[in-house]
Amino acid sequence: MTEGYFIRKDDWTTCGGKVLEADGHLMMFD
Repeated sequence: MTEGYFIRKDDWTTCGGKVLEADGHLMMFD
């Protein structure tokens, strides 16, 4: 089951990568 989730700059992604680019807004991945 897939759910959307919010990440911010420097948050770790579920695949082990790190969010390097963010423009001050929450990004939605689904």
